[in-house]
Amino acid sequence: MRSVLLALLPAGLLASCGPEIPEYPPEPSIRFVRFAQPGTDSLQVTLHFIDGDGDLGVPEENPDPNLFFYFYHRDPAGNWTPTDGPSQLVTDTLVYTYRVPELPVSQDKVAEGDITVTMDKRFIPNDTISLDMRLHDRAGNRSLWVRTPEVILTR
Repeated sequence: MRSVLLALLPAGLLASCGPEIPEYPPEPSIRFVRFAQPGTDSLQVTLHFIDGDGDLGVPEENPDPNLFFYFYHRDPAGNWTPTDGPSQLVTDTLVYTYRVPELPVSQDKVAEGDITVTMDKRFIPNDTISLDMRLHDRAGNRSLWVRTPEVILTR
């Protein structure tokens, strides 16, 4: 009997050593993944997100946006400058907003995945741009602003 218990003890210890679920803060975190230009009129931006409490996305009945973008272009001196519209330079750029639909909460409550936003690049007046982006969750927690690398728009 004792030898059976000694034989089962290591097996039980190994079985309890399943994959550990990492802990993440309740604030969403994002990182830039890629740009794509699937046609002459579209720019796609893909970002990766992780949210520790899994409360990403807004319900269908809520009109509020939760994904925000600022556009920048290079000025003649080579500095990134906010862009607001065709040939307009501004010091406080417009925020371009999008809605990420409500995501189901997983068993471990962590939400992780990729978001791809398709933008109409015909209304982006500059050939080379960069974006700042931020994601909010339903509790009002905000990711840090993330700056994309520059992208040269094909026309």
